[in-house]
Amino acid sequence: MAKDFDSESLCGLEEYGTSSPGIGGVIKKEPEDFRVEERPVDLPEGGDFLLCRLEKVNLTTYEAVNRIASNLGISTSRINYAGLKDKRASTVQFVTLEGVEPGRAEFSDGRVQVQPLKKVSRPLKPGDLKGNKFRITIRDIELDREECLERLGELKEEIGGGIPNYYGLQRFGGDRSVTHLVGKRLLLRDFEGAVNTYLTETFDSDGAAEARKRLDEEGDYSAAADYFPGPLRYELKLLEKIKEVDPSDREEWIRVFRTFPRNLRRLFVHAYQSYVFNRALSKLVRQKEEIKNFPGKVPGYETNLGPSVFDNFLRETLDDDGIELEDFRFDEPKEISSRGTIRPVLISPEIEAEEISEDPKNQDLNQTVSFFLKPGRYATVVLREIMKNV
Repeated sequence: MAKDFDSESLCGLEEYGTSSPGIGGVIKKEPEDFRVEERPVDLPEGGDFLLCRLEKVNLTTYEAVNRIASNLGISTSRINYAGLKDKRASTVQFVTLEGVEPGRAEFSDGRVQVQPLKKVSRPLKPGDLKGNKFRITIRDIELDREECLERLGELKEEIGGGIPNYYGLQRFGGDRSVTHLVGKRLLLRDFEGAVNTYLTETFDSDGAAEARKRLDEEGDYSAAADYFPGPLRYELKLLEKIKEVDPSDREEWIRVFRTFPRNLRRLFVHAYQSYVFNRALSKLVRQKEEIKNFPGKVPGYETNLGPSVFDNFLRETLDDDGIELEDFRFDEPKEISSRGTIRPVLISPEIEAEEISEDPKNQDLNQTVSFFLKPGRYATVVLREIMKNV
């Protein structure tokens, strides 16, 4: 069943895995409506790294890390974490601080709370997770109680049987889903285009749309540094760096691109890989009535594409964009090279539904659901199946 929604289609999420009607509603009306608790792997005790519990509200992980670094007077490079968490949410995750004693680490500023736990022998690294437990309240459901329960019961059964394991919109920048578009320009070796895509590509939900459109029309980077909104830290750093370079020199645009933090530089190419995977999976769902789970390929320079239907769909998307597998290997900057990986094409979470409540303000229903997902799976992908807002 297709869904006509621009942001999702732009990122390759084009189909549903369930056929039952959704319950509608909205999520993240309040940050506390979206609760995520990380389950980290066990790290060996003893060493120079302090494992801490981090609770944040309505902040990205990057923003929370910057607050911790500022509070402790240390570089962000000494702060490591296993995964990124949603911004508009109340989240619990874990970080390691290098060379920080427990007495210094405990603090709270209202939106970030850090609690030291123990010294461990190595830092956390991406993927050091057993998974995440989600507890999410869906509000403003315009159904009567009986209809809501009936639909939810059907959806729980279908979801338990398996739904597409898409990469969610967070992978692509959330409301402003541009990371894969930047990644595409990088894979085409167009570093100037990559930087300009990040600076100027916009959507209706982008609060800085006017500034981005003005820069796109005028092309005056020096002037843009004066009118781009202050919260756009990365954009402002890019604009300042552009003042220092010769825009006719391709190598200089690589210097500008390196203004991004290392993790974000790598994310752009990873986001494009995720887009290609999503597109291929959408095509597979559209073609087949029933899909049995298998390890789908996320393309990179070590990927071998075979004759399978899924691999052919990957190949089609890459060919349409003029990208070859070897393009995922970069001589400069090397850190954005990507070998590729594999990813199950289906997930089968068990949905637990709590009692429905009625909003006294508008008489609409509120439904809270909870479920556990392994690392790299997206709660919003599960919720889009439950809600099906069209």
